[in-house]
Amino acid sequence: MVTVLYDGPAPVLNSLCEQLGVRRILDTALSWDETQCLLSPGQRIIALLINILLKRRPLYKVDETYSNMDTEKLFGPGISWHCLNDDALARGLDKLTEADPEKVYQALVLEVLSTENVTVDALHADTTSVSVHGEYDTDEDETVLKLTFGYSKDKRPDLKQMMYGLGVTQHGIPVIGEVLDGNKSDVKWNKELLKKLPEYLQAEGKRLVYVADAALISKDNLRILSTGEHPFISRFPGRFKLEKELIERAWQCGEWQSLGALAQRKDAARYRVCSIEETLYGHRYRFLVVNSTNLDRRRTKGLQKRLDEAEENLEKQLAKLGKRQFACEPDAHEAWRAFEREHNDPCFLLEYQIETQKKRKKREHPGRPPGGYVPEYEKAYRIVPQMKRNAEYVRKEEEKASCFVLISNLSSKGITDEYILRTYKTFYVKSHPENRSETVL
Repeated sequence: MVTVLYDGPAPVLNSLCEQLGVRRILDTALSWDETQCLLSPGQRIIALLINILLKRRPLYKVDETYSNMDTEKLFGPGISWHCLNDDALARGLDKLTEADPEKVYQALVLEVLSTENVTVDALHADTTSVSVHGEYDTDEDETVLKLTFGYSKDKRPDLKQMMYGLGVTQHGIPVIGEVLDGNKSDVKWNKELLKKLPEYLQAEGKRLVYVADAALISKDNLRILSTGEHPFISRFPGRFKLEKELIERAWQCGEWQSLGALAQRKDAARYRVCSIEETLYGHRYRFLVVNSTNLDRRRTKGLQKRLDEAEENLEKQLAKLGKRQFACEPDAHEAWRAFEREHNDPCFLLEYQIETQKKRKKREHPGRPPGGYVPEYEKAYRIVPQMKRNAEYVRKEEEKASCFVLISNLSSKGITDEYILRTYKTFYVKSHPENRSETVL
């Protein structure tokens, strides 16, 4: 009887792990008794890695991944697929937990960077959430990862979750990886990471540019960054009043520097920037107001919604004003001026005319008029308003909506505006591929 085995890409992945020293580092860092174990911790973790990359089967079914593979060729003589059961693999994970996964991963990263001669000039950090089903009641044990409710980035707020914190190089290589509680905020994680950052990538022997999204910017985090130990580039959050002030100042001064397109695609956005130095929380920072030819769809949609609501309300108020009658023309003009003061919105252009009407004069004595009574009339005045959108002003507001602001502590001496924008945008593409066709490069 002939048994056909199909290893697929597994031998390549296993060989790559060996080449990068994954098994050697794991077997050195994790405690185990070679005389008592058929499988080393490194072999167990590599078996899990191959399963994740090929089949993504749950732990209790990982052995089925290898049921049709030549496991002796992959893991050594005497290793059958039955040896890769969930109990054996779970013991490997227990050993990894005891040894501090973050430190083990750091050792692996430094080894890989050294082996492959990978240079790291910048580091981008961000988080994502992974939803789970079930109770996962771990509140009593503070040492256990808390699977709980939090801000769901995969749009499932009804489910408990865990968070992943990831730091990648400018080439997209993950060099920092942390598993976080489900309710861990990006702001808090950035603060913790900044304190630990000197421990990471210590073999590089140089300062890295830390690139992050708007969650990095908080008073506490900026206090850490203000020491200058960590050069950084970040999106400046719209929750700061200063963000809108900087955009307004950029449009008022008009000192834009054109950078053109940062990519070769035909539909690539074209950029121009305005650099402004400003103080925040007692420290000077370099702010870069960036204007893109690709409008920010979310902001322009919000602007259009505000305009529609304001126009509907203004039309109602104008209709109410148009029904009023005035005894003299000056009263009508004064009423219009008061209306303009109360409804001063530069998005709309208001005009008016005064129309003369006949108004039946009130009788001196109320009640039924006597026979042969001839009514008397007097002049009355009515406002005839007109409204239209200020197309030029709305166009400028849409252009402002296509602006965003970057903040950095990098000196303007030797560090160009283009470098700051390109560095941030490179990481933005990798972290937000859904926006690749909109505002990215």
